[in-house]
Amino acid sequence: MKMLRILLVIAMLTSLLTGCNTCDHRWQPADCSAPKTCTLCGKTEGNPTDKHQWEEATTEQPKTCAVCRATEGDAIDTDERFTTAACKPLFGNWELEYEVDGADMSLTGLTIAMKMTITFAKDGEMTVTTQPQNMSNFKLELAQYLQQLMYEQYALSGLSQAEADAACQAQHGKTVPEFSLFRANQVGENMKSTETGVYYVEDDLLYTAEDWDSDMNEETFELTSDGKLMLTTEFAEDPQAFVRVAIVKQ
Repeated sequence: MKMLRILLVIAMLTSLLTGCNTCDHRWQPADCSAPKTCTLCGKTEGNPTDKHQWEEATTEQPKTCAVCRATEGDAIDTDERFTTAACKPLFGNWELEYEVDGADMSLTGLTIAMKMTITFAKDGEMTVTTQPQNMSNFKLELAQYLQQLMYEQYALSGLSQAEADAACQAQHGKTVPEFSLFRANQVGENMKSTETGVYYVEDDLLYTAEDWDSDMNEETFELTSDGKLMLTTEFAEDPQAFVRVAIVKQ
């Protein structure tokens, strides 16, 4: 019996000493703080990686690794009214597509497809851009419209298309098709506008202004479950459904 007990003790010690060598490892992938590690026995392989899991910079802290808490750069330096946590759901580009009646521009019978893009940056800045949805197509469509309109106007004076081209050449240095395209390019560029400003969010209200020293305009917004931003802006009386088209990268 004594010998049997000794053999059992030796077997137990051997098992304890060699158990990790027979471990069916369950590996935890390496990260920036530790190498590849077995979650059962603690054995490691290789070295920690140099890839951090970055959390974006905020007004309270710089860009920070979620694993090892290493930092990079500085906290966002902007007005104290801007808070990253409140504004984060808006970060990115949001677009609204709509139509404009060309009659408002003395272009009777022409409908212009427009889009408005609002960019909410991560530092409290915002940019609003308004332009035709497809600038190239719009310029070609407008050129064709102007060409037809000009020929009709010359026809009222009894001029054929060839005579109209000659008259336009004498007056503007271009034929009717050339002058129509020239004017369409001018109008197209003038229809693109960009405004910059600042913003912050408080209690689900969006406040915007030209700069931090200006009076903020209170605007309401709602983020819907289907990814739309219902926003009442100075551009429209009723809430408009902006759709997110891009996330702003740090």
